[in-house]
Parts: sequence; structure tokens; C-alpha cells
Amino acid sequence: PRDQPSAQKLHQLRRRIKRARYGFHNLTPLDPQAFQPWVDQLKAMQTVLGDLQDLQVLVHTLERLLEAAPDSVMPCLCSLILEAQDQAWQRWLLLAADLRTLEGRQGLLQLQLKA
Repeated sequence: PRDQPSAQKLHQLRRRIKRARYGFHNLTPLDPQAFQPWVDQLKAMQTVLGDLQDLQVLVHTLERLLEAAPDSVMPCLCSLILEAQDQAWQRWLLLAADLRTLEGRQGLLQLQLKA
């Protein structure tokens, strides 16, 4: 997770996913079996991105308040934060796996043709 995007980039991606989710949600009555799984997946992706962003904001806040490296002042807390970041990052990788493949992206694009 050391190479995670900034909190701002996570927020921007989360907003884009939110827009896509709401768009698919509006189309769900047309074909619930096709659209609802994507609505659910996008919602889960949005949640994980929020978790990652919250953890990054927490670390930056601790750095600012402590005026020192948080891991030198609160090593146990920082260890827990790193573990939570690792877990959230792994969840993100699993949820985004479909969209990293050509087949997954084509499946999503096919839904646009149904609408």
C-alpha cells in the first residue's frame, strides 16, 4: 500500500464510481439481473475506496498533530492502521479484478448497449 494513490485521487475515483453506480441503479428496473450485480459491486468498491481514503486522512492527521512520525510515537496504532490499509487494498484488488480484464470491461460496456 505504500504506492497507494493520494487521498484526493481516491476521492475522485470514489466519486466517479458513485456516479456510475447511480446511473446503473436508474437502469436496474430495465433488467435487474444484468444491472443489480454491477450496482452492488460498484457500491462495495465505493466503500473500500472510502476506507482507504479515511485511513490515509487519519495518518496525515496524526502526522500533523504529533509533529513527528506517528510510527515512532504510536507504533501499535500505526501497525493496526497499516494492517487495515493492507486489508482494504486487498479487498479493492479483488473487487476491481473484473474491470482489469478485457472480458470484464466488455461486459460492463455491453450493459450500455442494453440501456
